[in-house]
Amino acid sequence: MQPVLTLLNIECLETNDIDQADELQCRIVTDELHIAQFKQIMHSGQQWTLNESVRFSSMVSIQLWEEGKYKPFYIGQTDIIADNIRLGEFSDEFHNGAARYVIRYKVDSQVPESDTNPENSETSVNYNESGTVQDSLLSNSQSKREIRNFSTAPFGTPVKTVHTGFLPDKNGFRFANYFAAKLPFVSKFDSTYGLCGGMVKAAADFFEHNLTLPDVANVPKPGSALYRYLLKRQFQSFGTGYFYLVKFFNWWFTRTTPKTQELTALEWKKIKPQLDQKRLVQFGMVYVDRHEGKMWENHQVLAYAYEEYSGNFYRIYIYDPNYPKRNDIYISAQLVSVPDKHTSIERLICEEQVPGWMVKPIRGFFEIPLNSKRPPAL
Repeated sequence: MQPVLTLLNIECLETNDIDQADELQCRIVTDELHIAQFKQIMHSGQQWTLNESVRFSSMVSIQLWEEGKYKPFYIGQTDIIADNIRLGEFSDEFHNGAARYVIRYKVDSQVPESDTNPENSETSVNYNESGTVQDSLLSNSQSKREIRNFSTAPFGTPVKTVHTGFLPDKNGFRFANYFAAKLPFVSKFDSTYGLCGGMVKAAADFFEHNLTLPDVANVPKPGSALYRYLLKRQFQSFGTGYFYLVKFFNWWFTRTTPKTQELTALEWKKIKPQLDQKRLVQFGMVYVDRHEGKMWENHQVLAYAYEEYSGNFYRIYIYDPNYPKRNDIYISAQLVSVPDKHTSIERLICEEQVPGWMVKPIRGFFEIPLNSKRPPAL
């Protein structure tokens, strides 16, 4: 029988600002491919009761994040591994600046008894049928300890594996994507947009021309040769006449998530044959729409390998310049058919998996041509 984790409660001992509340986000990630999220505004001394239970096979993680201006900030996590499991109730303390939080949880070998508590109704974030995140309040009649069932990609041996030979720990930059570059549509107050597109193109340039990347551990300073090269390639990633920047805008502003998933299925059918030919492919990643965040919260990454599993499941391995030197980051994707009047529509449902860190929903992705160039001497 699979073990069961029950997240009992989270206590805020102290907030970052004594005069303000913290906006917390708690995520339960099971076996890397499952996720449930919950949000709560907390004051010092307040306890957040959840009583949320999940089964797991190999590992489950409880992650705690604090909402920031544009994205949540990681605070910490607790991992429970099935091979080394201990049953009982436990607690862990996390720190984030001046803030201190305690999570309390229980690990058991069986499903907890149903327990409804109308006084403890917190906001949960779940996936709806289209694969997008939606907020909902648990009703008073719904068990707070309901076992959540998630769809999952199959484990085991993939039916097909393709690899270009690129590896982020060898062929990606050592520094993370954190720059203060003034770019189109980005105000001077939001300058840490980064040069993800430039870093992706530059890494591909060096790889495809069989050249060694500059051995630079820190973010290049403005005005340096490497910085100028990355900035140039960043602007080139927007396309002639800002074509791909406009595409980002359209998917962010005008497209619903079901539509971006439909468009992504079409993109994947064009991208997959290129990877089959051992060609790197640059992705424009659309995480948010205009209601969820700003356009520059979207991203660019480099796909260099994929695994195909039965049931139209895929793991697409990517170099994400936000996470340097990591070979384990991938997009989990499933191609599904959705009935539509007298026919059916294919959609690609995606998440970005950063093992041990987070699982991030993706509304969709599209190809941005690499147009590889021989890099200058740096």
